[in-house]
Amino acid sequence: MEYLIDGQLAKSVTASALGMSTVDCSDMMDEGDSWSFAVELLDPVTPRSLRERLNRREPGILSIPQGTERVVIRFPNPRWKSDADTSNWAGQRVASMALAARALEFTEFETIVPAVYAWSEGSPHDPTFVIEEYRPELRLSDYFDGLDETRQADVLRDFAAITRYFQAYVLPWGLQGYGSLAFDANGRLTLSGSHLIPGRPGPFGNFRDCLSARAQRSWEVCEDHWSAKENWPLLSRVREFYITKNEELLDAFKDMQMTAFIHCGLDLQNVLYDPQKGKITTLMDYGRCRIDHPLFEYFNSFSSIMGKLFYPFDAHLQFLVECVLEGFPVEECPIDDLDRSYLATSENNMSKRYAVGKKFHGQLEFHDADVLTPWKTTQAKQLCYLLGIYDAMRGRCRVACGLSAAEAEEQKEEILKKYLAYYGS
Repeated sequence: MEYLIDGQLAKSVTASALGMSTVDCSDMMDEGDSWSFAVELLDPVTPRSLRERLNRREPGILSIPQGTERVVIRFPNPRWKSDADTSNWAGQRVASMALAARALEFTEFETIVPAVYAWSEGSPHDPTFVIEEYRPELRLSDYFDGLDETRQADVLRDFAAITRYFQAYVLPWGLQGYGSLAFDANGRLTLSGSHLIPGRPGPFGNFRDCLSARAQRSWEVCEDHWSAKENWPLLSRVREFYITKNEELLDAFKDMQMTAFIHCGLDLQNVLYDPQKGKITTLMDYGRCRIDHPLFEYFNSFSSIMGKLFYPFDAHLQFLVECVLEGFPVEECPIDDLDRSYLATSENNMSKRYAVGKKFHGQLEFHDADVLTPWKTTQAKQLCYLLGIYDAMRGRCRVACGLSAAEAEEQKEEILKKYLAYYGS
């Protein structure tokens, strides 16, 4: 059943789930894979309402604090374009928040994961939702450029520290392996198949099998994508690569068995910030969290602070790729090249951004003994190329900014050909 996601739905679902009347609602717009609303309760939470009204059947939820006047409700974002399987959208999100909170417990960040008050996977008659704690601060992306160097350095240090805490957290026995997070029948955290791949393959016992599932999905999409364009010569080259070389390339990673909780969204836009206290107050967006190799945090996070590990043939990003792989050894970067990359559509001052990236990696080096980084991992470059060709096979590589749709498709084809040539196919 299709639902119109609007303020009226947000108010009615919140009222029903919490057993409390609502009076107002404001649209917080989309946040990655979720569409969110701030809902104001008619009456602040009282001890009586805590005892009589709170639905506490779901795992991963906390009591609503007395005096609460506003909550946030999130629905799956219908505009989110992804392969993600949304059948366990709420459970995956809440389980990820629960594990993130555990990993940050007894640290200076133990309060940055919002509390969850109610959630449901929905039904043919009811929508999927998560109701969580409302935080009043604004996104760090609204403040960062205006902060002085000392405050910016504090933020970068915090990102590095959060990365270290996530990597250092010792996963319990039930979370050994690679996959997405869920709750079992007893309400305990468990590994499930990957919600980021249709069919939810996994969980996987080793890193090679995890990569193999990614490769298979890339090949399936590749067949559809390039067949639709009737580009049979290119499809033939990709088929030759996939059949004759992919398995051997995967074998190079069979001994990489590290696992960690990875957030896949450690970026300025996913963090709330209190400018008066000069501190991060909230970490948001748990839609891509999972248990995976720690390097995947770098492939999925830090884009806004120039710390993301892009892929080798992404348009005009090769220099940045080398910097992240080598720990930013160069003081300045070729700005003209980065100004033609897709980053330039949202980040105007590439010189300042590069300086931020260099400082961030300086903070990671400060924690060098405790944080796995790309420049400390001998197979990081191999993995970077392999993931790059998988994304290029799917037509998802990053092209230059300012291209028409036809020009973008042409550049995607050229990027895929570069990977095929690199692998001799």
